[in-house]
Amino acid sequence: MELLEILALKMGCEYLSDLRRIPRPNDALRSAAAQLPFDAFPAREWLDAAEYLCREKCQSAEDARNAVLSF
Repeated sequence: MELLEILALKMGCEYLSDLRRIPRPNDALRSAAAQLPFDAFPAREWLDAAEYLCREKCQSAEDARNAVLSF
């Protein structure tokens, strides 16, 4: 299962696109992302998550994870 799919599942979203409809800021989303081990997902998935959720193009997976955590 991919990172965004897991986040959607943890947030109780029926569809992946529902992640974008979650009110911001959202402590539950941050907490769900923080519980996921950084190295459990390829860099591309963190980069995709930051772009999809935060609408940010990050240069590294670490920057992308930080963007998701501060989202």
